[in-house]
Amino acid sequence: MREGLQRHLFPPTGRRTPARLRMLGVLTPLLSVLAPLLGAGCQAEAPRTASFDRGVGRDAGVDAQALACASQRPLAAPVVDGLSVQPTTVVRKAIRGLATGAAQVLAERGDQRFGPVNVINGRFCLPVDLLTNTQNQLRLLARSAQGCLGLPSLVTVLQQGVAQLPPTTTGRRNAAMGMPTETSVAPSGLTQRAQITDGEEGTSVELGSLGVADIWVTVNLGTPQRIGSARLAWNALGGQFFATRYQLFLSNEALPGAPAATNPAWAMVVDETRGTAQPRDITVTPIREARWVGLLLIDDDAYLTDTYRLAELAVYAEGGSTGVGPTLSETCP
Repeated sequence: MREGLQRHLFPPTGRRTPARLRMLGVLTPLLSVLAPLLGAGCQAEAPRTASFDRGVGRDAGVDAQALACASQRPLAAPVVDGLSVQPTTVVRKAIRGLATGAAQVLAERGDQRFGPVNVINGRFCLPVDLLTNTQNQLRLLARSAQGCLGLPSLVTVLQQGVAQLPPTTTGRRNAAMGMPTETSVAPSGLTQRAQITDGEEGTSVELGSLGVADIWVTVNLGTPQRIGSARLAWNALGGQFFATRYQLFLSNEALPGAPAATNPAWAMVVDETRGTAQPRDITVTPIREARWVGLLLIDDDAYLTDTYRLAELAVYAEGGSTGVGPTLSETCP
């Protein structure tokens, strides 16, 4: 348009009439204002950036899955077991908890993602690699079978450095670590039997003896092991929750039954009558071959109300591969 006006005002002959000159004086300022506007009208519209819906759909405006998730009631945030977020010395932590209505659970720490893992019967177990000697801020999310993410749950796990081996366990393998563990009474609260043999003395299982005289614990070692030593530890907060009277047994039978001094399937290796809250390292002499470990916590009063917090039951096999005392990694079943 601007070039057309200039040709009209300045013909090829170069002759200018007074009327044209007067028009030039009027239109030149006008052209300077209109030119940017006319030019902008000819430019293509910049493409719009697609919006993302937390990984559920690529374009939240048109993606059918994102629209379906938006129309659903969001899943509740995962509820984490209290013991899963206690300060720890492991470098891989198993985060356990409840995720009602979810198909999977995943965790995020910054730009790192862990999982997802499947939810079974409403519960999940998610291994997370921890940063050492620091607070690990984790964001847990439940995911539905349709891929829709629910509300987040924010948890913090303090990693306190790598655990050191107790002197009595150096060069030995903890044959009980991670092996199937049973108790004669159900654990209290959110504690779990597996914490008796998780290799970490910072966790514990709470066993109450209300109405029960004695409580037994058994660990299935799977195959016969040459046991030369053992270690027993309590989470005795305030000097309580430990057994003063207990017996430790070993058995090489396939199905020995409940550990007891009267059961011939078990060989007693310790008969303690004045136990303390401190961890106890036990030497098994002579070395015994065993497929099972048994611990009997004996009520030594008439009230039947004792509560124990057993942190660790470890037995160390001779002649195997060099192993660890406290574990560096927790695993999910």
